[in-house]
Amino acid sequence: MTLAFMGVFTAAITEYIHARIGALLLTPFLMLGMLSVEVWRRGELTGVGDLRFYILVQFYPMLALPLIYLLFRSRYTHTYSMWGMVGFYALAKVLELLDGIFPGGHAWKHVAGAAALWVAFRAVGYRTPVPR
Repeated sequence: MTLAFMGVFTAAITEYIHARIGALLLTPFLMLGMLSVEVWRRGELTGVGDLRFYILVQFYPMLALPLIYLLFRSRYTHTYSMWGMVGFYALAKVLELLDGIFPGGHAWKHVAGAAALWVAFRAVGYRTPVPR
């Protein structure tokens, strides 16, 4: 999941802010995502699993994306679909929180997460460059 979060985040930076900066950040951000999982895993092995770093890596990009979408202009059409992606991701997080209350919440969380990526991937197929 962290690889997906970091990939989407750097894609947004590349598209909305600066192409070269986004390209330069891709590898370090992917490594950061993998490191967060490894820190969590090693903590679990010693009995003191700490999710704070993983949660930061998972949530920060999804909090930053709406700001990027609001404050910068895309180089492509069909940017409204990115809002759909953010909405499905938010739904996935709500379902995750309801996991203990709502039967099957965990499975539906994954369905909502997959829908978020489907919306984003589908939008990419329809986009065209915006004339500047």
